[in-house]
Amino acid sequence: MNRWTLYAVSTLLLTLGGCRSRAKTAPVAIAGDAGAADRHQKARPSGQRLSRQQAVDDARQMIRLLEETHPDPYSPMNGKIAFKRKARALVGAIPADGLTAVELARRLQTFLAGLGDGHTALKSKDLDWYAAEPSVAVAFEICSAGLYLSGFNTPALQGTRGFKLTGVNGVPVDRLIARLSRLTAVENRYHAYAKLARAVVSRELLARLIEGLTPETQIRYGLEGPGGKRVSRSIRAAKQVAPYLGKAPSRGQRGST
Repeated sequence: MNRWTLYAVSTLLLTLGGCRSRAKTAPVAIAGDAGAADRHQKARPSGQRLSRQQAVDDARQMIRLLEETHPDPYSPMNGKIAFKRKARALVGAIPADGLTAVELARRLQTFLAGLGDGHTALKSKDLDWYAAEPSVAVAFEICSAGLYLSGFNTPALQGTRGFKLTGVNGVPVDRLIARLSRLTAVENRYHAYAKLARAVVSRELLARLIEGLTPETQIRYGLEGPGGKRVSRSIRAAKQVAPYLGKAPSRGQRGST
């Protein structure tokens, strides 16, 4: 499908055409709509609290831009009537006392995720699943069957390099992908795996996918090795982590160490 543009601030939130803010944050275009720059105005600063009316104006402006520029925003949401119903629900759910710019951005991104379109998203560090810092010295990579453990720097995972990830803290991978796809733009299964590979090593992102995850909760990986052998290994997250050790094993080495 044709790529198109929504505007958002380089550090935090929307800069859609109807925003009235005077903040001096530079905008970043997601993709090529040459006319979109003419509709752009200044972005809201990240910590700003928006009144309900400001948030409603921003949400309606995003919906308008979506309908004007997207080739077909209706079919993925089961038709125009259902699209309009979801748009009204989005606006109606904005709290009477307003919300922060980040909170609004996440609500808008959740709405856009319903398109199932990896090119249609708000661009913001707070919404970028690839930008989150890791909380554990672990790395996963993508293979045809899902995610496999490609490197780590913790004795807790000794002997599991190359094992396939089956779940985190009791939540299966398929369910994590379903939850992720409701929160962020996902084009296809591979794209979902790419984002999940970042999420499963970040406490911040995992907290969006797993209810009840606290700073004290250990991250528990469910892993499957050769012959269907299943193990569960727990790791305590940290604010800063050392780089993981080792490179991804070759196809013939997976599950052998």
